[in-house]
Amino acid sequence: MKKIGIFGGTFDPVHEGHTGILWAAQKFFGFDWIYVVPTAQNPLKAHGAAAPLSRRLAGLKKAIKPLPFARMSLIEASGKGPRYTVDTLKKIKHRHPAAQLFFICGSDCLDNFDRWKSPSKILRLATM
Repeated sequence: MKKIGIFGGTFDPVHEGHTGILWAAQKFFGFDWIYVVPTAQNPLKAHGAAAPLSRRLAGLKKAIKPLPFARMSLIEASGKGPRYTVDTLKKIKHRHPAAQLFFICGSDCLDNFDRWKSPSKILRLATM
């Protein structure tokens, strides 16, 4: 069974903490790959990202280039309005029905996990 990590965020700006999380997650879990999923608009950040999406995507692409297991997914970067983790996980599960999904996030995200859309569904779709 494939093991797929999903690491989402605004990445504004992307920094060594993000790539450090990716390296640590890969080392600990041995994923087949990790999708890095930049979001255009975080629904819990009313002010939105400071940097334009195009700049954040360029920085993220450069940051993950040396990580052979990381693949950027633009699943949350297109369209208008906020994107929700539960919907992203559903789409990835649809594409990889036999895979085990792991959602990776920083501890700052866990502080308000109860405010996310459908947190119980997220926990059914992926291991946190």
